[in-house]
Amino acid sequence: MTAFLRLKSLLLLLACVLVSDCASSDSSSAAGRGGARDSATTVYLSREEALRTVFPEASRVLEEEIVLSADERRAAEELLQARMGERAFTVYAGVSADGGLDGYAVIQAEIGKFKPFEFIVGVEPDGHVRRVAVLVYREARGAEVAHRRFLEQYRRKTVQSPIQIQRDIIHITGATMSVNAMNLGVKKVLSVIEVAYRKQPERIEKLLRSGRQVFPQAKAAWKEGSGSFTRGTGLEVREARYIMGSLCEIRACGGDAKKLRSAIFKAFCAMEAADRALSDYRPDSELSRICREGATAPVPISELTAEFLELAEKLERDSGGAFDLTIAPAVWAWGFRKGAGFGPHVDRAPTPAELDELRPLVDYKNVSLSRGPSGRWEVRLLRDGVRLDPGALGKGFAVDLAVRQLVKEGVSSALVDFSGNMYALGSPPGEESWLVGVRDPVRPEGVLGMVKLQNQGISSSGSYEKFVELGGARYGHILSPQTLRPVDGIFGTTVIAPTAALADGCSTAAYVLGEDALPFLRKEPGVEGLVVLGGEGGSSRFLATKQWNLSTVEDAWAVTR
Repeated sequence: MTAFLRLKSLLLLLACVLVSDCASSDSSSAAGRGGARDSATTVYLSREEALRTVFPEASRVLEEEIVLSADERRAAEELLQARMGERAFTVYAGVSADGGLDGYAVIQAEIGKFKPFEFIVGVEPDGHVRRVAVLVYREARGAEVAHRRFLEQYRRKTVQSPIQIQRDIIHITGATMSVNAMNLGVKKVLSVIEVAYRKQPERIEKLLRSGRQVFPQAKAAWKEGSGSFTRGTGLEVREARYIMGSLCEIRACGGDAKKLRSAIFKAFCAMEAADRALSDYRPDSELSRICREGATAPVPISELTAEFLELAEKLERDSGGAFDLTIAPAVWAWGFRKGAGFGPHVDRAPTPAELDELRPLVDYKNVSLSRGPSGRWEVRLLRDGVRLDPGALGKGFAVDLAVRQLVKEGVSSALVDFSGNMYALGSPPGEESWLVGVRDPVRPEGVLGMVKLQNQGISSSGSYEKFVELGGARYGHILSPQTLRPVDGIFGTTVIAPTAALADGCSTAAYVLGEDALPFLRKEPGVEGLVVLGGEGGSSRFLATKQWNLSTVEDAWAVTR
């Protein structure tokens, strides 16, 4: 009986988790302030309402996008006493009736326990916090941080204030991560305002002269629904969800918030279907079953998995094996799966002899994809011990599935951003294209420059985020299928392609190819690529396809230094 009760409790808990994760975004009727999109999302304020809350006396509100220079970012981090992941911010300035500065504001997003929540930080001209207010809160617990009595604690804080939990800010049981995230976000905004404007009065003067006017504007700017606001001449809805262990954000534009939210929900479901089929962390996925059983008998697979493997096979052939799903045994040998419950713990680099033993397993020709007698797709592995790693293609492939679903639902303008694997569908209302930053592989918290995308995917590869330290040495996570060792001598790659999956796979292959990447990239229709190679003394050198406007990127590179 006790075992039965334990099992029943476990099943109930699992059901609660699944319902929480997969709740439909159009299953409730959110209506402006206080409307709940689902059990874990509450909308308190629109952007316009938040700005009016911060600037109640302002005659106008202006905005501009800023990108901190390397020096500005370092100065802000010194004030913050922490690393700053962002370099780009949208800053709002209130204008008083006499044309002077009424104050600053930044709408900031930080991750609470699992999900991002948005809040506005209003700052007085003298650098004190004027007001903090939450726009959207997405966690199932901890929403007390959105209440006025909690947020009032930030009033009159400055960039010199510690703003620490249980010192300046009270602790809320069950909301520790959200409180810490709010503290970090407030201090981050104060640091940016101090460095970018209060220490550079010429910049605020320029903003007051030439900033983009947010309002006065039409009263109907705010529409019903979570994360919905006008962009140009149309409505934009934003939603975020954790999938495959990473955060994905979808921004969809159109004229009906309810339809956009429904389309985004279905797009996320399509991405989750890819995770269920292709995850190498889920023992019940089709890909895991291929790895377990494919060497002994053909494994029937779905059309989705077959599409993924067909694309992988094409990339493997076109790149001469620089892209190879069968790299998994080497990935495990180098310890890139430890800590996840998969693979052995590794405390040293594999020896040449150990890598030689794995070499026969790492060959894309070991995978045979064909139609079986019944007409269904099936996979055979031609060697025992062959394993597949979808990491170099999976996120891009999932992005394409999301875009396909959005189009099916009638969405013609959207931006899907899945941990840096992006696709720009159409263009934002009133603009010719989506503007996307190219990550700086030398200083990955920054950007090289901006590119304009329309019906294109973009992906960057580099070893600046994922690495292991073995025997006192650091090794990047991108391995060469030829040497089975981490690729060296390259900072990063960025690829623009007709699909997000093609951009994802090509960026990895280009990283492995390094100096020889351009011939591969040029033979892929519609693909543009940038390769940043390491030089002497830590310098960098660019290679680019003919279509890439390299001079623009180089100019941006120089500016961001």
